[in-house]
Amino acid sequence: MTGKINIEFMVNDEPVVLSVPPLLRLLDILRDNLGLTGTKEGCGEGECGACAVFLDDRLVNSCLVPAFQLGGSRVRTIESLSKDGQPDPIQTAYVEAGAVQCGFCFPGMVMATRNLLDQNSTPNRDEIRQGLAGNLCRCTGYERIIKAVEDLVGQNSAAEDDTAPNKYIDSQEASAQREKLSPGLSSAIQRCGQSEPSAKPIIGKSAANSGSLAPTPAVDAYLPADLPEALALLEKLGQEATLIAGATDFLISVKLGHPVSGSVIDITLLVEQVGIEQVDDVIEIGACTTFADLTRSPLISKRFPSLITCSEQVGAVAIQNRATLGGNLISASPAADSPPVLMALGAIVRLASKSGERDIPLVDFYTGYRQTVKRSDELLRSIHIPIPLPGTEQEFYKISTRKAMAIAKVSLGASAIVDRAAGLTSVFLAAGSVAATPVLLPKAQAWLEGRPIKSKGSDRVAEVRALAAEAGKIAAAEVKPIDDVRSTAEYRQMVTGELVRRFVEEVLA
Repeated sequence: MTGKINIEFMVNDEPVVLSVPPLLRLLDILRDNLGLTGTKEGCGEGECGACAVFLDDRLVNSCLVPAFQLGGSRVRTIESLSKDGQPDPIQTAYVEAGAVQCGFCFPGMVMATRNLLDQNSTPNRDEIRQGLAGNLCRCTGYERIIKAVEDLVGQNSAAEDDTAPNKYIDSQEASAQREKLSPGLSSAIQRCGQSEPSAKPIIGKSAANSGSLAPTPAVDAYLPADLPEALALLEKLGQEATLIAGATDFLISVKLGHPVSGSVIDITLLVEQVGIEQVDDVIEIGACTTFADLTRSPLISKRFPSLITCSEQVGAVAIQNRATLGGNLISASPAADSPPVLMALGAIVRLASKSGERDIPLVDFYTGYRQTVKRSDELLRSIHIPIPLPGTEQEFYKISTRKAMAIAKVSLGASAIVDRAAGLTSVFLAAGSVAATPVLLPKAQAWLEGRPIKSKGSDRVAEVRALAAEAGKIAAAEVKPIDDVRSTAEYRQMVTGELVRRFVEEVLA
């Protein structure tokens, strides 16, 4: 039958060979093709965690993984946790704590808990909440779920369980592991050729529907072997192509029935697009580096704590394991989390095409709502952030409906060199969700720049508070947000001012 790809991968340590449409979700493959119905369909948008599985040793939402990215990978589902007919200790703890009622969210909760305890065998209550933040439960209530995990921690069962299959590996290691699989599996990672853009795609046009909630669009899928090949494909296909990395936004659009271009190019296996390194006085980050990679990077933690704070708030663990920094930037959403942080840090993005590369300051990258200066023959290659000068303070604030898995109503990235007497210099304030694009706040920046603090003691406190309040008023006045379903313009103006005030008070206190 035409319109399908042949993929070979491992599911629960068993080889699987299938012929399926390229955009069919892993969730549908598990349930409809393989009969592994422990993985549940909840929201279908990566927000509820009911479909959580392990993909190449990382927790992911299977509703956001397209079939064409599965070749040579390893998948583990809830069914893999029981051994010789005996439940995993996590499953037992949930039952004993009364943390299971309807059972619908239970498999995803267990998989998220398994991931948490494999990374940290003794998490505290806050770490448990963070580890399970991407999983929703409508009937049990979270207290019993947290108690189940705390009981496990008390028993130290994770440390004693030598059968636990997972440890976190970054996206670069995951790609390397897939390349090292046995010949039978690695051959399933089908390529388009070496660098010839006229090579045939790995599939034909896809079938109309194969079990997912929305029809599977007809596409040609390409898996370039390296960056030159990807750029050659882009030059040939231009606006007909969509670049795919983590796919955490893409498959949601597919599910909602939004138009999809006729070709998709998967760049997740391009090693040139992944990694974090210091070159002279700049930190270079590959565009396909995931937010989970960022949160675990000592280099980022040391130099850019505001980017760590931001990365920890991009969805939850299963989203952070897939979502890429480049994808978050290229989406050009005014509510995206990373642009305000990176603008405040003076980041530059590097665009690559077959004809060469060019560097664009991030503040000049966005031209309008969901629009950038990137041409159709270019891809976002890397992000370059100058190492902050001594005395620099930086923060990221995000105001949303809830602490996890929520889109920002207002966000602020802030950076400044702090001197207790001279005040703030090199001030950069960048706000999100207050305009059609993320924006700098030049009036507030200019007003704060070099304004000295003359008082001491209690008088100093009052002076700092007055200075911070005035900066907040200026910031609130210079943003022109809109009313929408998430918030009102008036609220966004007020919060922008409050976040600027908060930053100034905190760094000058």
